[in-house]
Amino acid sequence: MGSKPVRILLVALLAAGVLIPAALILTQQRAAAASMTLTIIGGTADVARGTGGFARAADGQVLSAGDRVRTADSGHAVVTFLDGSTIEIEPATTITVVQAVAAASGAITIQLEQAIGRTWSAVQRLVRSDSKFELRTPATTATVRGTSFVTDVRASGATTVATTDGTVEVSAQGATVIVPAGSLTTVEPSSTPSPPSLAPRARNTLRFGLHSPAHLIVVDAFGRACGIVPAGPTLVRQIPGCLATEPGIDPQLVDLPNALAGTYSVVIETIAPGGDFVATASAVDGAGTLSFNYSVSGGGPPGTKFGSSLTVEAGPTGALSAKGLGKLSLVERAPTHVVVMPTSPRPTASGTPDTTLFALLPRFGFTAGFEVTPPPSISSTSATPSPTPSATESAAPTQIVASEPTPVPPTAPPVRTPAPPPPPTSTPLPTPSPTPQPTPAPTPSPPPTPSGPTLIGGFAAPGSLLNVSGHGWSTALITISWEDGRPLVQVTANDAGDFVVALAVPFDASIGTPHRFTASDGRLSASGFITAYAPSISVSCTTVTAAVSVVGSGWPPSARYAIRSSMLATPLSGTVAGDGAFSTSFTPPSGVLTGDYQISASVGSLLAEPQTCTLQ
Repeated sequence: MGSKPVRILLVALLAAGVLIPAALILTQQRAAAASMTLTIIGGTADVARGTGGFARAADGQVLSAGDRVRTADSGHAVVTFLDGSTIEIEPATTITVVQAVAAASGAITIQLEQAIGRTWSAVQRLVRSDSKFELRTPATTATVRGTSFVTDVRASGATTVATTDGTVEVSAQGATVIVPAGSLTTVEPSSTPSPPSLAPRARNTLRFGLHSPAHLIVVDAFGRACGIVPAGPTLVRQIPGCLATEPGIDPQLVDLPNALAGTYSVVIETIAPGGDFVATASAVDGAGTLSFNYSVSGGGPPGTKFGSSLTVEAGPTGALSAKGLGKLSLVERAPTHVVVMPTSPRPTASGTPDTTLFALLPRFGFTAGFEVTPPPSISSTSATPSPTPSATESAAPTQIVASEPTPVPPTAPPVRTPAPPPPPTSTPLPTPSPTPQPTPAPTPSPPPTPSGPTLIGGFAAPGSLLNVSGHGWSTALITISWEDGRPLVQVTANDAGDFVVALAVPFDASIGTPHRFTASDGRLSASGFITAYAPSISVSCTTVTAAVSVVGSGWPPSARYAIRSSMLATPLSGTVAGDGAFSTSFTPPSGVLTGDYQISASVGSLLAEPQTCTLQ
């Protein structure tokens, strides 16, 4: 009581990354208000204009300087700023928009105050060093060097700042500490910041992965999203603490540390040139032990949206459990609440977490050594939905396959209808003739022998995930093994005798050599072949106005390849030559900034290590 309140000041020194398009920067010699949009994720929120009283806020309401936002005890909301930066407001939290302006020079200034509660800020890095993102609380002053952090203000005014990625400088009473990623500091009123300490180890981590060509967005039980929405495409990080790779990086990953129990919706939208994809969901506990690992696969033409879900439960220690990814179904739209601000193409340093920050989790099928967990058998069947009609009649999905295929009733064999007997005719009197010699009856042919079950492989890189399929099997448990007898995965066929399952190709698979693998249910067996490839790409680039060349080698001959990058609105595609090589080039579109860009290549689910292109 009676202590002098000290403020928190979170200043984002935005040194590299996104340049706001000129059309969005005011050309006047004065600063002007920048756009801010309030999105109601769940529950309710109130807004007060200036010194006025609070009134119920509307989803999509535009905010102005001086507005205060207050969430209800069960409310979640997000404010999206001009540059795409967001602040997620947790329940029972109050913030004030002090200032949000875009100067004629291109600098953006965002100033907020947080009186109480918890927020999650995901700040885009800007090209100008005089841009800033400020957040004030009653306890301390902090300067943000990174991109995302949690601010927790208690009723006493004590403030905790926890950094997810990047660094934060926290100052109070003349003392400053630097809080790196994975660390936190607490500041009591009228006190200096505590020395940075490691944040408590996550009780669990839930990870979703996707091998393109598609975009992945994950929505938690509160309606908050993390991943990539196709508009832009835009990286969205509304779930506190979430990490996500940005567009153009394959595989796409979404990490959710300290994931809560509940149902997570997964939406996958295919992108050009279309084709097959494999999505995974995995979890580890606080000790890093794998809890589960599921996969689902499908495919379709560009723009097809697939939905799935994962329901997880948490044990006393926080360890997660689940019963499998839901079957894929067609959806019309993702259940997201996202405001996409128009921005120019973004280099890798746009504020997206560095990929080295991702925990060394099992890569759930993206590498070998961890079997995909067979989902529990489900006796009920569900019809595969028909694709939604569109202007292009051929835009029906080419494949919808889940970890547990939808049972299909067996097809009854055709029944031959005997021909009707000929009509009776008058019988003439027989003419005497010699008695004919008897003709020996033909030996009846034995019935055809069933062909037996089949097993179909394909091509993949050592350590990568490959979907294999089988037909004509019983419903007994099937074990699939490598040519040396190593078991890879187990699966159960549906009522029609079919299955599709993802297996991890062993790391020691010889490149260019067909490897035999075998499936057996204890009574029946079949073999197939998997050919391993180790594709690679090399990239040559100089300036933002010069052509970027991509050369590939080690790819399957005559296959179709796709080149992806955040510089490209749509992937480039072509055909691999007979020697497994290809060469292509493109010129960066107008507006691309200098900086580092990731370029990746794929043939179906076969991927090469992404390469970095540095534009001068």
